[in-house]
Amino acid sequence: MAICGTYYRTSIRRVRRNFRDDINRELAKNKLETDTESLEWMNSFMVKFWPIFQPVFAETVINSVDQVLSTATPAFLDSLRMKTFTLGTKPPRLEHVKTYPKAVDDIVLMDWKFSFTPNDHADMTARQIKNKVNPKVVLEIRIGKAMISKGLDVIVEDMAFSGLMRVKIKLQIPFPHVEKIEISFLEKPTIDYVCKPLGGETLGFDINFIPGLESFILEQIHANIGPIMYAPNVFPIEVAKMLSGSAVDQAIGVLAVTLHGAQGLKNPDKFAGTPDPYTVLSINNGPALAQTKIIKENANPKWNETKYVILTSFTESLTMAIFDYNEYRKDKELGTATFPLERVQEVTEY
Repeated sequence: MAICGTYYRTSIRRVRRNFRDDINRELAKNKLETDTESLEWMNSFMVKFWPIFQPVFAETVINSVDQVLSTATPAFLDSLRMKTFTLGTKPPRLEHVKTYPKAVDDIVLMDWKFSFTPNDHADMTARQIKNKVNPKVVLEIRIGKAMISKGLDVIVEDMAFSGLMRVKIKLQIPFPHVEKIEISFLEKPTIDYVCKPLGGETLGFDINFIPGLESFILEQIHANIGPIMYAPNVFPIEVAKMLSGSAVDQAIGVLAVTLHGAQGLKNPDKFAGTPDPYTVLSINNGPALAQTKIIKENANPKWNETKYVILTSFTESLTMAIFDYNEYRKDKELGTATFPLERVQEVTEY
């Protein structure tokens, strides 16, 4: 009887423990699906780590950028160099993270809300405010030659940035156990800055005060970043390939694109007449990879041409842009179509 009683108590205790663990696990999983988690522990770590990491990172950026600028200096300038680059003493802040536990087994899916607001003093101590350094980038443009050259500083400071980013981690069995990481913005990030192209620190004038210029610059920023990492586009980081030494941009196939024609093309300039259309193929609206022939004065062109595009990833998009050719002015874009390349993996004919 004593043995039976001991066995019964041990079994009941084990069942209760397992039952309690199962309930806590399910409650935590349900909470992950609906709520977000704060990351104060990470922010606390960043406050201590940022003053150590930021100077080293800034020095690396200056050395890398100066090498590029030294080879890309226009002939009419004596030199281009980055005099100053600092992201300040206040680190970026991670507001919250949302996890999707019901994602595929080999996928880790998270949404990260972050902000970089170095001019906000609300969460800083008196000592941090006293020793605070604002973000600043100074680019020196030297005009003239040798002894008669003059240096002009272009200053960008008080940068601020915030956004919501989706991080998708693809796992694998072989080391390093992470195949790739894909990141994308779920919405347009908020960007703010002060730009003084002339006048330096004392006489510099923020060009954003010029009506219409700030919105134009932001539109250009979004137009360039959008095809790269605004959802549904993603920016892939091939972790496994980089650690194995394989070329990240190694070709994985050739895509054959047959362009039959277009119908009802309209020129945005009413006084330009009938368009002279041609089509340009690119990846993520980048450099042109292929181009059709130009068909003169035809709003319903028929190309019937097949072009071949080398693919390095299925996470990008094929962009087909139609332009109106003009001999005396810049060609105007008549329209754009975008096709996600991930569909190529699913079908043999698109």
